[in-house]
Amino acid sequence: MPIKINDLTLFDLKEISQKFGLSNDSIRSYIKEGKLKGRKFGVKWYVSARALDEYFSAPFEGAPQPHQKPAKKEREEPVKKETAIKKDPLVEELREIMKEKSLSANAAAKHIKTYPSQVIRWLEYQARPTPRYRRIIKRAIGRMKR
Repeated sequence: MPIKINDLTLFDLKEISQKFGLSNDSIRSYIKEGKLKGRKFGVKWYVSARALDEYFSAPFEGAPQPHQKPAKKEREEPVKKETAIKKDPLVEELREIMKEKSLSANAAAKHIKTYPSQVIRWLEYQARPTPRYRRIIKRAIGRMKR
């Protein structure tokens, strides 16, 4: 039941959600994004009839203009991020030790106590070891040299 104050008609979210078949969360997100004007009074959100009129009378994004063909959407190519991680002397030393001892990423990961995928990411310059792992790698290199 809408609330009428003089010429102002207010609807709460429950009424709007029942009329339009939307969830309360969807309507709240419209209010939060600024698509729909609403006010919170106490614990309930209210939307005026005027705000609903404005929402439905405004042209929506992507709508074709009258007597115009809809524009074809161009396919956007996914942007590949080029990681510019510099060569790390510690990772290079790890690579040399692995080569000398003919260790796999699995074996090196056991020495470093991490996952093989993490070692591979370091060796392929997709990630840099954190300061904590740098200390662990230094110790592991020392053990592997023996």
